[in-house]
Amino acid sequence: MNLAVSPISPTTLKMTLLLQTLESGEIVASVLEFPDCRVEAATKVEAIAALNTLLSERLKNTDIVSLELSIPRSSDSQSPWSKLFGLFKDDSDFTEISASIRAERDIDDDSEVDPSVYLCKYV
Repeated sequence: MNLAVSPISPTTLKMTLLLQTLESGEIVASVLEFPDCRVEAATKVEAIAALNTLLSERLKNTDIVSLELSIPRSSDSQSPWSKLFGLFKDDSDFTEISASIRAERDIDDDSEVDPSVYLCKYV
């Protein structure tokens, strides 16, 4: 397993705020990315300001790093369908059946389609 960590020095972080109005009229503000960061305030503006203060304090002594992880793949991690690739390559019956199916798909004939099923009548 290969592990690469590199520091990030962002000047800003974008976060998603959830603002919920309680029955009492108070606003609950929380951060989607940090579910435990939650404040209550009288207005949305006050809730956002309080949340900003809380997050600034929390992240003051926090390092943000980017983690890139390489996971080695074994041959067993292939698609389970790959075991079936080429299964019928030498089967003459399969070749004949697939050619027949392909010929039916390529026909531009709508004679088997009942137009009354597909026509919309507007009243």
